[in-house]
Formats: sequence, structure tokens, C-alpha cells
Amino acid sequence: MKKFTNFFVVAILATVLMTSCGEDPSQEVSIELDLTTLSLNVGQSQTLTVTVVPADAAVTWTSSDASVASVANGVVTANAEGTATITATAGNQTATCVVTVIDPLTYDPGVVINGVTWATRNVDSHGTFVANPEDFGGYYQWGRRGDGHEQIDSDTTHTLSLTDVPAHGDFIVSTIVPNDWRSTKNDNLWASIKTANDPCPNGWRVPTIEELQSLVDAGSIYKTQNGVEGRIFGSGNDTIFLPVAGWREGMSSLYRSTIGSYWSCTPYGNYVCAMEFGNVGVGTTQGIGGFIRSDGYSVRCVKQ
Repeated sequence: MKKFTNFFVVAILATVLMTSCGEDPSQEVSIELDLTTLSLNVGQSQTLTVTVVPADAAVTWTSSDASVASVANGVVTANAEGTATITATAGNQTATCVVTVIDPLTYDPGVVINGVTWATRNVDSHGTFVANPEDFGGYYQWGRRGDGHEQIDSDTTHTLSLTDVPAHGDFIVSTIVPNDWRSTKNDNLWASIKTANDPCPNGWRVPTIEELQSLVDAGSIYKTQNGVEGRIFGSGNDTIFLPVAGWREGMSSLYRSTIGSYWSCTPYGNYVCAMEFGNVGVGTTQGIGGFIRSDGYSVRCVKQ
């Protein structure tokens, strides 16, 4: 009788355990993010929303490149230009979001006009665009990289440079032909293939005179945009605004808000070809004289 009782008890316990397991099965873990792609400017943050089953499952977050985009509890912070993959993990399941980080000072969407892709903003300091299309930006001496001389209030010197990269950021004033900031002119400092001295951001370069002429050929109208005067080049949705930033000549800035002067990378004898416009007309110099190399003009880049 004792053996039968023990067997009966064990059987009941086994049945209870089997029934208990059947009533409370282990759930499959699933995880999902509200976004699979995300674009942020450097310095911006955004929270990714995660849906996980069961709701109390632990979620861990990782980034494929925290130097580009870091993550903490779903909050993604953009640190530097590039691409990183954010991964949320619960159990053995993952969900990902590809984050593209853009630096607005080096990124520009560009506009195609007459087959040439133009930046929508002028160059500011070396390798950066201004924040807005109406901002004037830097005043570059032809062929010179951005080193501070391009700022409107930089100091000046009459000592010419012996090298392609001066050891200072002073604006070099020259009154002797060929009126170059360099003691011996170098026609290769800017070119149709991007050079080390080219001040445009990566992927962009100073245009050739032919490219500037194609912009002129696309047509333009003089207009005030957000309180700034300038010309809109192109037509329809494919247009860019170039402000009349004037130019710099020694210690003086001339014709600001009256004339727009924009460098090409094309030298012409002792001078350089460029585009100039006002409220009456617009034109380029192509083999009919040119602009002085030591003056400071605006730069509008084209795509490499």
C-alpha cells in the first residue's frame, strides 16, 4: 500500500508540473525600433523608441562607431560626420538603425545647373561653408589656402610669402606686378583638380572659368533675399543665390552689398579669370584681362 501511495503522489506531481508548464510557456523575445534610418547634424540628439516583448525584457544599446554617433538608453547623439549603426539587443534578438551624421558646415546638397553641381553657399574659413546662402563668407587671395587671412578683419602685411603656405594669417598686400601675395607667382595653387591649397570642403573645389561662364549662361536675376542683395542663377527649382559680398583690397573692403566678385581657378598671365556682377549685369573674364591675385574675393565651389 505504501509503494502504491508513493507512486500515486509522484504521478500527481508530474501531472501538475506538466500542466503548469503548459499554462505558462516561455515567451519568444522580439524587439523593434521606430526608425531604421536617421539623419542628424553634428551636435543633435534624438531618442529611438523601442518596442520589446516581453515588455520587461532587458534592452542593451551599442553603436558601431561611437565617435560618429553614440547611444545611451536609446538617446542617439551625433558627434562627427559619418555613418554608424545603432543596435538594440534583447535576449538573442536585435534591431538596428543606420544613423547618418552631417556636418552642416562641410555638407551641402548642391544644385545642378547646366550640368555642373554648385554649392548653395560661399566658402567661409578653410574647408567650411557659411551657415546661410546670404552670408558673405571669406575673402580669399587667389591660390591661397584658408589660414585666417580670408577673414574681413585679419591683419595685413606688405611682406610677400616665399612659400605656397605663409606661416601666418595676415592679408598680404602687394603693389608690384604681378600683384601676387607670393614673391614668385605659382599658377598651380588652384586647379581643375583639387589642390592642397583649395579652400573648398572635401568633395568640392574652386570652379574653372568655363564653369563660371556656364553659370552666367544659365541666366540670372538681381534680387534681395532675406534682406541681402545678390543674384539668383539658374531657373525653376535649380537655382543658387550669390550675395554681393564685394571684395577686399589691402585694409579696405570695397563695394560690399554692391558688387559680387567670385574667383575661378583659371590664371591668365599675371592675373586670374573671375566672375563679377552687380544689379545691372554679370560677366566673366576670359582672356580679356583679369583680376589681381592679391585681392580678396569670394569662392563658390563646384562638386569634384
